Amino acid sequence: MKAILLTIAAGSILQQLVLENQVLLGSVNASIHHYSQAVEYLQSANATWPDEIQKVITEKIPYTKFREALFIHDPEEIKVIIDWS
Repeated sequence: MKAILLTIAAGSILQQLVLENQVLLGSVNASIHHYSQAVEYLQSANATWPDEIQKVITEKIPYTKFREALFIHDPEEIKVIIDWS
């Protein structure tokens, strides 16, 4: 069997992620336990540093308008979150 060499322009991808404030999200073999653990960590961080976390969130958008969170950006925004409640 012949090995296949895959070349990726990682520098360009990372530069775009940083300069465009983009996120690369993925999961490999994550179980429901890992997602529950992530929720626990986020809740713990919010309980430990509630004021600091709230300062970073500059806007909450309802999930019905998720396109606004993805495509419409204020120059002053830090983090926009999608509200699922």
